[in-house]
Amino acid sequence: MARWNKRQRQNLIRRIVSEGEVFSQEELRSELEKHSMDATQATLSRDISELGLVKSSSTGTYQLPENLTEHTGLPALLEHLRQLVREVDYSGNLVLVKTAPGDAQAAGERFDHLDFKEVAGTLAGDDTLLVVIRERHSAARFARKLEKMVGTKR
Repeated sequence: MARWNKRQRQNLIRRIVSEGEVFSQEELRSELEKHSMDATQATLSRDISELGLVKSSSTGTYQLPENLTEHTGLPALLEHLRQLVREVDYSGNLVLVKTAPGDAQAAGERFDHLDFKEVAGTLAGDDTLLVVIRERHSAARFARKLEKMVGTKR
C-alpha cells in the first residue's frame, strides 16, 4: 500500500465521510483501504478527533462538524452537545454528564472544543463523561449552567 501523509489521509477521510455513510472506524479503515491507504486504529482515532468528526446520535454515522445543523442558533458544537447529553449531576468539583451508550467520547470532544473556563479536563467512558471543574469554580453552578445550555433537568 502506498504511503500517504497525514494531510492527504485526513482529506480522504473528509471526502469519505461527506460522500457516504460510515458507521464505525472499521468501516472507515475499509474505505481507506479501497484507496490503497492503510491506517491503524490509533491513527484513525487521532484523525477522527483532529477532524472533529462526531457520531450522529440519530443516524449512527460519522459527521463532519460543518455538517451539523444549528436548529437553535447555537454554535454547531453546542447544538451537537445538546443532542448527546441526557443527564447532568455533580459532586464536589466533579460534574457527571450521562449520554447514550457510545456517545460520551463525542460529548467530551465537544466540551474540549467549547473551551469552558471552568473545566480543567474531561474523561470519557462509554455513556458517562466526567468533567473536572477548576477549584475556583463551583461544580453545582457549572452543572446548572450546562443543564440550561443543553436543556436537561436533574
